[in-house]
Amino acid sequence: MHRRGAWLILMTMGAGTAHAADPDPTLLGAGVRVRPAYEGARDSTIEAVPVVRFYRGPLFVRTTQGAFEGGAQFTVLPGLAIGAQLAYEGGRRASESDFLRSRGVPDLSVGASIGPHVEYDFRIGPAPVSVLARYRKHLDADRGAQADLRATVGVFEGGGLTAGLFAQSTWHDTRAARSAFGVSPSLASSSGLPAFDAASGQRTVSFGALGGYRLARHWTLTGGVEVTRLQGGAATSPLTERRAGTLVSLGLAYRY
Repeated sequence: MHRRGAWLILMTMGAGTAHAADPDPTLLGAGVRVRPAYEGARDSTIEAVPVVRFYRGPLFVRTTQGAFEGGAQFTVLPGLAIGAQLAYEGGRRASESDFLRSRGVPDLSVGASIGPHVEYDFRIGPAPVSVLARYRKHLDADRGAQADLRATVGVFEGGGLTAGLFAQSTWHDTRAARSAFGVSPSLASSSGLPAFDAASGQRTVSFGALGGYRLARHWTLTGGVEVTRLQGGAATSPLTERRAGTLVSLGLAYRY
């Protein structure tokens, strides 16, 4: 089973030499994060988030690859796995943004997506690297589909502290672009915003750092910082107040 790379880089933060004795632990915890109220928002909001990493046979549930997702994956070559996932997809609440609320922009409900993924773990010298390509088709057909390409590299491990860096690019189809960034003629007439027909293409580019500290045998403190910049039509949409946004997270997890 293809498991070690993403865990060693992202979530066994501070486990040190315990990797060799316990290469496949389960992680369960919770945290908080500060994020933009929606993609392109000037306002921020705070929310609770899970911290999960669970593998049994081909099945998995995880938050270690930039999404809360579960599914199955199978090793096809050393370090290379293919699989499919069901993932949580966030929404947009006008109540969290003065800009949206004052213009009567409708909410987007939370939902879920489904799709395949390919994951490859390898090393560049002593540094572990994980590369993930993932397709996410929203279960609501009007919300379209997105695709992610994500790479993470471990950069430090010692003294109970582990750190990694990651980069991710996301693309969306026309339906996904219109649902999140489009302004229909009817919304334009009621909100005072110009009509805008968002097109498919690159949606975001993100860069960040993840780290953790081993507090005790079973407890790990995790945290991260991510900067995301909107691209293409997402960046020029009338709904976009700010092209770049920052997300900061902190969590505590129990290691089984």
